[in-house]
Amino acid sequence: MILTVTLNTSIDKVYVVENFRIGDVIRVKEVTYTPGGKGLNVAKALSALGEEVLATGFAGGFAGRFIESELGKLGIPHKFIQVNGETRSCINIIDKNSYIQTELLEPGPWVSPDKLSQFIELFETLMQNSDVVTLSGSLPRGLHDDTYKVLISIAKEKGKKAILDTSGMALKEGLSVFPTMIKPNIKEAGVVLGRRVESISEAAAAAKELTALGAGMAAVSMGAEGVVVADSSTGRIYHVKPPRIFPVNTVGCGDAMVAGFAVALRKGYDLEATIRMGTAVSAAAALTTETGGCRPDDVNRFINDIKLELI
Repeated sequence: MILTVTLNTSIDKVYVVENFRIGDVIRVKEVTYTPGGKGLNVAKALSALGEEVLATGFAGGFAGRFIESELGKLGIPHKFIQVNGETRSCINIIDKNSYIQTELLEPGPWVSPDKLSQFIELFETLMQNSDVVTLSGSLPRGLHDDTYKVLISIAKEKGKKAILDTSGMALKEGLSVFPTMIKPNIKEAGVVLGRRVESISEAAAAAKELTALGAGMAAVSMGAEGVVVADSSTGRIYHVKPPRIFPVNTVGCGDAMVAGFAVALRKGYDLEATIRMGTAVSAAAALTTETGGCRPDDVNRFINDIKLELI
């Protein structure tokens, strides 16, 4: 089983508009509401791929109950710790004319120390039946930067594989306990390393340095330019570009990539097959309106066409 951790869950709202202009009154043409937060996007992609998955994290208020209800409808098993306050909303505004997307992300509720203790106890129990755990997204208010570090340490003590997808000090702290894999984007990698990361060569250098800091594998995603992956055990660094597509919704594609990596780690794929799987699932997710959605047929269609370049 794959366990997905979302400490800062949300309701993801997608607004489709025409000619979005700041300061104007905009009529929304289409709207969707889905359970979100990076880890729940991972869980949705895993479920769409037919994987056994369980989602966990924090949820609060009416919004939290909505998330649990919607996960139930999707057939995604879940166990959350209930917190005081209201689970946040995250809004993605998609302009049909310009194809520009604008995101508005709320901070989320405050999590108290006793709620964190309850979650750690739950996490230890859930890890017993899990092969891989994904830990994704920002930390809610009240949690310290070492929270993911603590969770990764628990997973490693139980002999489980852990993928970390976060940013800033939470990522830096997590690196110190040697996660199996991390997946920052180029901006997040640059923040941790204290420099700008823009080109493919700079992403390759960043990925290599991140493995030196503790990651077993470091996948630095670059949007339309693909992903650069460095592997600490072989010293190899690969660059792979996604297949050419006409994207529908790019939000959550990085989370879908994490889902693909998690599947590959659970099944024991080699390095190149792991990279192909992550890239194919990410590309497939871009073809669906729902954030975190993907179709297995699209994954199968893409996976054999993906070419890896050894750097």
